[in-house]
Order: sequence, then structure tokens, then C-alpha cells
Amino acid sequence: MKRMPWPRRRAARKILWPVLAAAALLAARPSALAGTAAPQPGTAAPQPLGRQPWVLTAGTHAPERALVSCVPAAGGAAEAAAGAVVLQADRSGVCASLVTFSYPSRMDLQVLGADIDGMPCHTNTWYVGCPVRLALGQQAVITTEVQAGPYARDTAQVVVRGVRVPATLSIEFRAEGRLRPSQPPAFVVPGVERSGGTWVEVHNAGPSGALRVEFSEKLPPPFLSAASEDPACRYDAPSRWLRCAWPRLDPGATLRAPIRFEARQSIPALQLGAELHVVSELGQSRSHGWMIISSGAVAGVQGFSPYPPSVYARLLDTVSLRMQPGIGLAGPAAARVGVPAQWQVRFSPGLRVLGVTPSAESSGMSCRCSDHSVTCAAPDFGSGAAEANATASIELDVSGVAAETAVLRWVSSYGEQEVAVDLPISPLPQQRGAGAGRS
Repeated sequence: MKRMPWPRRRAARKILWPVLAAAALLAARPSALAGTAAPQPGTAAPQPLGRQPWVLTAGTHAPERALVSCVPAAGGAAEAAAGAVVLQADRSGVCASLVTFSYPSRMDLQVLGADIDGMPCHTNTWYVGCPVRLALGQQAVITTEVQAGPYARDTAQVVVRGVRVPATLSIEFRAEGRLRPSQPPAFVVPGVERSGGTWVEVHNAGPSGALRVEFSEKLPPPFLSAASEDPACRYDAPSRWLRCAWPRLDPGATLRAPIRFEARQSIPALQLGAELHVVSELGQSRSHGWMIISSGAVAGVQGFSPYPPSVYARLLDTVSLRMQPGIGLAGPAAARVGVPAQWQVRFSPGLRVLGVTPSAESSGMSCRCSDHSVTCAAPDFGSGAAEANATASIELDVSGVAAETAVLRWVSSYGEQEVAVDLPISPLPQQRGAGAGRS
């Protein structure tokens, strides 16, 4: 007999394999699927289909486990009426069927795979077919891996056939995600346009996509104003609210909008903070932004994380000394020639310095510290770029009980200035009760 050529034999195997696998499973003895597979650690126990909906988190994939039972030919009516998936035994006491799951054709829903007690089922994007053969009283677990899109919402209905009474399974989607607003420090020079340029960012840590994202920030003093070239943002001068709105934000993505702050009057050096708020259907979150108002060629600013700090917590103070462009001697030509500069932070007794680390771009800067102060010196500050900086991160131990103060003073050939920041101390959750002590 002439043998089939190898390419044709290989194609025939691909076609016959799913058919042979299903036939082998149906022909297997009932004991081959005796008992229910033990739940894997961290997974929910399988439930009779229809008793309760499957719940999927948008933007994730998860296994959903369903229980199928073999009941007597004259029994199982109550279970079927309650929505449980049951198979009816034949005269020999065997339940044999192809149990199918027909999912709705939605782009935000996809079947990744399925098995029955470890044996693979036939699947495609919106279909699962599992051959089942059980002895009377036996059960089997059908596990389906389902992917929900990041914007999957509402509910979906799955029709289950091949059982005594066709069942309808509900899938409910829930949205989970964490949004975080942020705003790098802004350096505002009174009377100088575009000096306070920065940007607003909102990041979605996922896994679900966020709908109807709204950012808001209120400018504390009345002499400040804000503007943005992004049509998503607008500033309301009477209320001093800056607001931005976007229809959606993908998981893992960041929205960014340029912002410009301006000051209408000349005032001494001042550091201000502003609350940043973001809200969407995923919930709400807040953060803190900082801005420095100074007419000097060199300006310094601090940023604290977390803010406000908690009692008995570690706090990070990021101090940055900046050369502001377009101001007197600090223009582009002067910025190419570095100058010696030094800054110092003095902390109140409730803030103890644990260490200081200059940033990688602050080359040549050296720092020293004591329990309540940090001093850093940059011998060639401002060399090479108009917005060169001298930045360091200071790690602090917080033991204050009401409020603490951090005073930043900087000195260079362009003059010296000083700003102070008051830090409200928030108690840790476990310390809000009476008698709580340091952990």
C-alpha cells in the first residue's frame, strides 16, 4: 500500500488530533474522571453553574471553575431547576455529553483555554466544548481561562448546553485600578512670563482602564494664576481652580498636560504647596505639588514624600537648587560659566537626618549632615545648562507629634535666599486609638 506523503500525513494529524482526543475521552471508562479535582491554592472552590455569577476584573485573565454532576435519569430536576449543571445518566449509569459554553461576541472578552479535570477542551475566542463522561454520582470540574479587556463593563451572558437543562451563566465585570496625580516643582519668577513651566501627570497603575478622569488643583494664593496649552485643561480665575479632564486612561499609561504658573507681583522668596486631586470611576486619589516663587537667578525648592508625613515614619526630602533662565546674570551666556553655590536645610527636632544622597546629575556636589541639618556644596554650579540643578535626597526619621519645619537657605554669587516649609504630621492608622505606642 502506498504511504501518504509526509506533509499530507502531518496535516491529517492536525485535523484528526482534536477529534481523536474527544473520542478517547468519551470512550474512557467512568472511573477515568472519578471524583472532583482538588482546588488549587488561592483559587475559589468550583460552583455549580448558574448558582452565582462569575466575577472578572477588567484588564486581567483568571480561571473560572465550574462543577458538573451526573445524576439518575429520574432525578436531578431540583438541581436543574436551581440552575445547576447536571447530566442525566443512561440505563447503564453513565453520563456522556459534550458540554459547551457559548460566550457573547465581544471585543473585551476572550477565552484563552479550557480543560475538564486536566484534559484539554476545544476552544476558540468565544466558545468552549468539553467532552464529559461520568459515572452515576460522579462530578467533574471544567476550568476556563477568560480574559477581560481593560474597559469591560456591565455584564455578559454565557449559554451552557449539552446538559439536562440549558443554563445561562452571568459574568460580572469589576474595575480595579489606582490613579496617582503628580506635578514636578514649578519655579515661578514674578513678572516673567513662562518662568513657572511644569506639567500635570496622572498615572494609572491598572489593571483596569479608567473612565472619566478628572484632575483638579487649587492655587493657594490669589496672586498666582495658571494656564495650559492643552485643551483638556482650564483655569478658573475667580475660584483659583485648575482642572483637567480626559475621557479615559489605559492601565499602565500616563496622561500629561503642560502647565504654566505666573505671579503678578514681586514678593520675597516663598515656597508653596498645593493639593492635587484626581477622580474617576475607579475612585479618587490625591497627592501634593510644590512651587517656589523667587525673583533670584538661583532658586531652591524642597519636595517631601510621603506628604503629609506620618508619625514614626521614614520621610524623603528631595532638595533641588535650580538656575533659572532669563533672569539677570542667569541668562544662557552666564549659565555656561559655573559658579560656587551652597545650600543648607535645617530641620526642627522632630526630624532626624539618617543620610543624604546627591543625585547622579549633580556631579561634583558634596554633602555632609548632622542629626538636624544637611549642607551641600556645588563648586561649578550652573555650568553647561541654563537649568542645571544641584539635587540631593535626604532620608529623615519622623518622631514629631504636631508639626515640623524645614528651612532651606542657599548662597551663590547671585545672592542668597531662604524659604521655610511647615510639615503637618499625620498619625499612623494604628496610633489613632488611645494608648497606641511606637511600632
